[in-house]
Amino acid sequence: MLVNLFRKIFSNNLLYYHGLIIVDTLDQRSGDESWGFTIAGGIDLPFLHRHFTSIIVTNIRENGLAYRDKRLKLYDIILRVNNIDFTNITHKKALEILRQSRPKVQLLIRRLSPLIIEKIELEHNGQLGLFIVGGIGHEYFSDDHGIFITKIVEHQTNKQLHLGDRLLQISSLYNTYDLRFVTHEKAKQCIELACKESQKVKLYVGHTRSAIEIQNERTILHEDDHDRLVPKDAGAAKEEKLRRQQSKISQNARLQRAGMATGINGTLRKKLKTMNITILDDYFDTIRTLPCYNKLNGHNVTIWNDHVQDIDALVDRLKETDILVLIRERTQIRGEILERLPRLKLISQRSVYPHIDIDACNRLGIIVSSNQHVDSPSYAAAELTWALILAAMRQIPQQMAALKAGKWQIGVGATLRGKTLGIYGYGRIGSTIAKYGTAFGMNILVWAREVSLVRARADGYTTANSKKEFFEMCDVLSLHMRLVEVTRGIVTAQDLACMKPTAVIVNTSRAALIEPDALVNALRAGRPGMAAVDVYEHEPMLDTNNPLLTMDNVICTPHIGYVSVDEYELQFTDIFDQILAYVAGTPIHVVNPTVIGR
Repeated sequence: MLVNLFRKIFSNNLLYYHGLIIVDTLDQRSGDESWGFTIAGGIDLPFLHRHFTSIIVTNIRENGLAYRDKRLKLYDIILRVNNIDFTNITHKKALEILRQSRPKVQLLIRRLSPLIIEKIELEHNGQLGLFIVGGIGHEYFSDDHGIFITKIVEHQTNKQLHLGDRLLQISSLYNTYDLRFVTHEKAKQCIELACKESQKVKLYVGHTRSAIEIQNERTILHEDDHDRLVPKDAGAAKEEKLRRQQSKISQNARLQRAGMATGINGTLRKKLKTMNITILDDYFDTIRTLPCYNKLNGHNVTIWNDHVQDIDALVDRLKETDILVLIRERTQIRGEILERLPRLKLISQRSVYPHIDIDACNRLGIIVSSNQHVDSPSYAAAELTWALILAAMRQIPQQMAALKAGKWQIGVGATLRGKTLGIYGYGRIGSTIAKYGTAFGMNILVWAREVSLVRARADGYTTANSKKEFFEMCDVLSLHMRLVEVTRGIVTAQDLACMKPTAVIVNTSRAALIEPDALVNALRAGRPGMAAVDVYEHEPMLDTNNPLLTMDNVICTPHIGYVSVDEYELQFTDIFDQILAYVAGTPIHVVNPTVIGR
């Protein structure tokens, strides 16, 4: 039944069925020739269902103009004709406009077919050369706010992108931006930011099926019964039906992993309403005390308070888990673990994910949802950074330890006012630290990639002329970068050797930003004179013989930058919202969208 086809298309899997197609022009060489297709629908004549008022192509006459052109397909929904809106139009008016649109007509089409999701790598010269439509508040479809390509500037991109492709995600070398649930302006901003951040970007896009494949499935609507599909070739239709049944049987295991079950007729239904959710590494049993924890009511939640990294022990804990919640990078989730967790469907967390084997998740069909919170700084991390700066400059931990040991004052500290605060990486947290430094009367000096330097100068801060000058001038130097391949080991032993013997370096970002062993050797050499760190190469770091813990000129905290009740509430609200979205069939903040709909 045709009505069942449309019900399936407008189900929870709606997001992955949209294609936007531009049929540039159909050209009537003879003024007497018709367009060669018929339509149904309109606000006055709903097609099959009272809520379906779109104008839809119901027949393409063989050897007619549209048939020979090959771009228009059966069941295409017509959105615009020569820039005239067809989304809220009567059947009679639509016919009138089409008949008057001679000798050329431009069509904007919505094509209902599953998307083929592909990762594309592009190099650019500042722009991708794309024009887009859609987004929240700017929907081209009343039931969808996707971002679609409507024009590709010639010679500005490669042949992998097509008109009508849906943009799902864009990544630079530094950040990933989700384009599926954003406004039109936000989508433009994310694309521009990604292009500024690196010359090479990765796009996750959804293509509609090829014209050849759609043409092979071509059917003609029976004139007497609009609820019936009559194949052009009954034998071919029978073979196609058998092929699809076999395909659905073979896909059943993947659908079960996704929490869905399917019958031979293709009707999707929820298999699991109550999920087994496991939360790891909640050291102080804080999560169940958060207001947002109530979001998980109705699910089976298991919380582990200790840390385990042994593979067999982890598998034993997670073997019945449908959804895994991670607290940042506390536990490494690698392929050898994931392969032994057949029930696992979703990993929900926040921020970066170097501890998760994304390739294994892709292979096994496990969705990873992780809000990158690109627009909001972690004030908890910024405040801890500032606390460490004050503690180092005034020797607070050392003075406290001495006092408890019966000693009175063991040295003379330094004030911040008038000193130079160096910020390496001017992002969400770095820019917040700059404001703190300004409030304390410090001189701000920034070093970062070019796009961040431009932003820092626009905010009124001084930028260094070179990396060497930056390290030489700073009295306090604070690192604020994401750990990606290009930033790993970005601070070298040579850089540290340029610092003042009175300077302090602060790292609340990631230990691997500094070359292995470079910090310890530099502190022993006296340049810089002090360090304050919250992050380590291997965590949890419990080795009391670690050089950083034995040196008097180092202040160490156990990665508590984000560990505050307020920050937990913010982070776990996002994490639990990701779970609810997945259970509802519309996963959000997905870092590996190719697994969706498999």
